[in-house]
Amino acid sequence: MKRLWKTFISLVSSGYISLACQESLPSKTSSTSFTQKHLGEIPHELWPSLEPKLLSANWLEQRHTAWNLQAWLFARKANAFGSNLPDWQKWYDVNELRLLFRDLYQGLGKDGRAARQAFSAEAMAQRFLRAFELKNEQQTPRLTHILLNETAARELIEHYADWEQCFRSQDCQNLKFPKGAAFLKSAWRRSSQDYTIPAFPTDPSAFLAQLAAPEWQAEGSIRPDPQKIYRISTESGVAFHLVGLHLMVKLSEDWFWTTLWLGQEASQDFAADAPQHNELPYYRMCSIYGFESPLQASTAIADELAIAPVAKVLQSLSDAHWCSNPFLEHGANNHKTQCIGCHQWAGSFLSQADIAERLQNDLPSLLTRQSQQGPSDFVWSLLRGSQPLFLAIMESIDYFDAYDPLESLAD
Repeated sequence: MKRLWKTFISLVSSGYISLACQESLPSKTSSTSFTQKHLGEIPHELWPSLEPKLLSANWLEQRHTAWNLQAWLFARKANAFGSNLPDWQKWYDVNELRLLFRDLYQGLGKDGRAARQAFSAEAMAQRFLRAFELKNEQQTPRLTHILLNETAARELIEHYADWEQCFRSQDCQNLKFPKGAAFLKSAWRRSSQDYTIPAFPTDPSAFLAQLAAPEWQAEGSIRPDPQKIYRISTESGVAFHLVGLHLMVKLSEDWFWTTLWLGQEASQDFAADAPQHNELPYYRMCSIYGFESPLQASTAIADELAIAPVAKVLQSLSDAHWCSNPFLEHGANNHKTQCIGCHQWAGSFLSQADIAERLQNDLPSLLTRQSQQGPSDFVWSLLRGSQPLFLAIMESIDYFDAYDPLESLAD
């Protein structure tokens, strides 16, 4: 019996048997250098415009930078297999994060796992290189709601022991993602012959009416032109349209947030200042960085600018620091918020239910910086919810914590 246990544990540890019913990514050999560019790495030419002082001081420049980030995000890159996918379609999802970590964690051996040993730089480089090569061969788009770039994935895997402590004890105060880490959250609507989606008008007068309402209000519907919005078809042939997209990029201290949502007319209101050759003219955009708005009542915005009507209506508010997405921010008062005000609590003891209560009864606490754990340094889906992203790593840790002692018994 001991011999059977020993054989079973050995097969599990080597990856031939997986209790998680997941197949490992296939092993590949390559002469590609380990210095290969990371998936989702922010281009060097964009970093000068991502300086915190610039983003905090100039609202127009902040929006210009946000549009440039979105253009980079949707830039299509053909591969040798004829695929032509945007950059973000190749970022890591939760299943890929699970496989990356499991392969590395198995390689530590029983003693290394017990000691929560760090992965070697060579092991990390080899494993991410294999993933990079496979993703460059990716031919079909994916309908995935949460994705992270390689910088964020490496942080969670490289410092897994610290994140494990955070996950178990909620002591996350000293954890911060590195500069260049990025997360993406998307919302989709299935396409059909009579396909329509709700319309959320955000022209100046409609926008003020939205803020006076208890939550985002749909008025009418949109029948999108598939040639003018981002649309994917799954392997089963079902088509989906992108209706909302959050992008958050970590800078030196805070995150820079940009979000897109589908509108009814092209290049209007929150899309009026989109680049001239914008390939997605029906998407509105807002952005935010830090807790102080660069758009003050005294900020001069030239009347001839296409975005001027939006700027002036924001300046008329008591707090011009606004950014919300009707397809991603749901519920009472969530349309009155800005991204980092709520997310500064995602690494704390507060739950989503607590946030919902604050939205109802203490909205100012979600609009200003608070002296709490992990200010603006987490996403809700990382540690919270029914299926947090980090659970993909905890599954392997908990599994081997339970079964490694059985191997000792088998010995």
